[in-house]
Order: sequence, then structure tokens, then C-alpha cells
Amino acid sequence: MWIKMKARLFISLPGVPFEMKNLITSKVVPRVIQEFKRPYIVHRTIITYGIGESSLADRIASVEDNLPSFVKLAYLPSLGSVRLRLTAKGGDSELINSAVNAEVVKIKILIGDLVYGEEGDDLWNR
Repeated sequence: MWIKMKARLFISLPGVPFEMKNLITSKVVPRVIQEFKRPYIVHRTIITYGIGESSLADRIASVEDNLPSFVKLAYLPSLGSVRLRLTAKGGDSELINSAVNAEVVKIKILIGDLVYGEEGDDLWNR
């Protein structure tokens, strides 16, 4: 069942897993995509090595302090490396992509000697 009440949506599905999975894939997700406006999301990750999170934060503080309000920066440390994930979300895909790309360039200027890779993921209406 698909029930809309005020600003809420309730979806009721059968408890049998194979029936529910089929309905999610064939009915629910397509209808959600059709009926709701969802934002454009971009993730870009810069992979660094040889420096800790706090030292890396010190080196890129000028960029981090001046990020556009719709761009977020996450530090994802692991043994021997730190991933810097930039995420932007909004309605204008060109603006989102160009802003994230510009911030990646700024960061790479400051820490290019520490960068050994990148990852990117553009998500349109997921």
C-alpha cells in the first residue's frame, strides 16, 4: 500500500522477503523516483599517504575554512593514509561538479606531494 498523509508517505509491503524485494524493485523505487525531487550528489575522494590527520588538516586549513556552504569535507583516516572526501549536494549538477572540482584543485596545490590517488562518484537522484 502507498498512503500519503499530509507531508508523510507510508508504504506497507508483504513480509515475505521475495515478494517484498520484487515490489521494492519493480514498484516502490520507480514510483519514488517519479514522485519526489531528489538532489544531485557528488563525492570526490583524494587519497593521501605518509601524514597524519591533524597534520593534514593543518596543511589544508585555508581551503577547509573557505569551502562553499554546500560542500563538506570528511577526513577518513586508516593505517598509513588519510582519505579526504568532498561531498556536495544540490539541484544544479554543473554548479555542484565545478565547485567540487575547484576545491580538489585547491587541496592538491597544497598537498600534491602527499596525493597518490583519487576516487569519484556522481550520484544523480539516488
